[in-house]
Amino acid sequence: MPRRSRTPALIGVVVIVIVVLVLGLFLSGLLSFSGMKSSTGNGGTSGAMTYLQAAPVASSQVAGFSGGGWALLEASGYDSNQAANLPFGETLSGTGCAFTPLPGSTGTISFPAFTGSFTSGTAPSWAFLFRNASGYVAVVAVTEGGSSVIGTISSACGLFGLILPVPSGIVNSPGAVSAVASNISAFLQAHPGANESFALLGGVSFLGARIGPEWAVTISTCPATPSLTGSVGSSFNATVNATSGGVIYAQTTPSVGCASSGSGGGGQPFSITFGTGTPSQAGSTYDDLLPIAVTNGLTTNLFGLQITEGTGAVLGGLIPPSTCLVNGPLSGCTATSGNGGQAWYAVLLSPGGSVLAIYDPLATNWQTASGPVTLSNSQSIVLISNSPLAGSGDFLSAFGTGSSSVSGSTFL
Repeated sequence: MPRRSRTPALIGVVVIVIVVLVLGLFLSGLLSFSGMKSSTGNGGTSGAMTYLQAAPVASSQVAGFSGGGWALLEASGYDSNQAANLPFGETLSGTGCAFTPLPGSTGTISFPAFTGSFTSGTAPSWAFLFRNASGYVAVVAVTEGGSSVIGTISSACGLFGLILPVPSGIVNSPGAVSAVASNISAFLQAHPGANESFALLGGVSFLGARIGPEWAVTISTCPATPSLTGSVGSSFNATVNATSGGVIYAQTTPSVGCASSGSGGGGQPFSITFGTGTPSQAGSTYDDLLPIAVTNGLTTNLFGLQITEGTGAVLGGLIPPSTCLVNGPLSGCTATSGNGGQAWYAVLLSPGGSVLAIYDPLATNWQTASGPVTLSNSQSIVLISNSPLAGSGDFLSAFGTGSSSVSGSTFL
């Protein structure tokens, strides 16, 4: 199978990481804010807004904040059939980025239900991220009832340094959404309770390469307010050129890991740290052995794994072969065909080299000998694929499936 180019994959994954991890649940709650206090007292707008209607309000709101000099990096709109609340600090969990709410703000996001058309490219509230010359990021909410700078993200968060400012002449949100309107309608027919987000990114500069401004349009069955346990949903993802309005990428994924909240319900949050992988090849089977460090008490029934490609697609899963056996050797775990493309599965490996559990990405569960297996720092997770994963720039992440939240991610 041909080796994929590393640079485009890395660029694409950086976009995914920034939009999905750093902006994270912004795509799940945009936005009016509980306890919102306006820094300058600017008003909001009336009714659902397009990007070009909301952006001037946000720019006016941030203009005099903390010395001015703010450049727009990102804008996000969100449509959901149900209203929900979300603590904003959780959107940056695990990223190393610190959000500081302005005095008087509770930091809780409350977003209203949307009653319009999901193909309109309008939203009842928007969030905007601006960066100043010192590298600080200001978070601005524009809603039907008001607008506000609700807090800042520290300049120590290096991810935002990769994002380029939004240029002029951008395709408005209705144009971006209409480019994939037929896909949206088809997805909503199959999943009438889904949520929609559309996020504009100014561009990315990474490893000497640059991409231009893009819209990311997502329809998902994941809940608007993430649960403690996390869950598995379906999604449609599209990338639209924000200058021309042309569709760059579009794909429906039947099984994706939904975000978990990491609090509430009495469950314990867990984490997995993935070490540097050791790749190997035997015929058409490619392994990438990753040492792990885990929170004490994490078991296989509490989490799943997901690999996101540079395009934003979730990498397809392989059905583990019958020769891959719990308590058997790793050599029995080989790669099978992948529906015409690259695909993968994973195993949990003991220090002695025997298979403790087998992860099936298609079923999103672990196969064990008898009940959940407890993970430890002496074990490893081995990714098994029909073409190389190591060095691809794809992104491996863990998500909760049980009674607690689970986080952890790494570039491959």
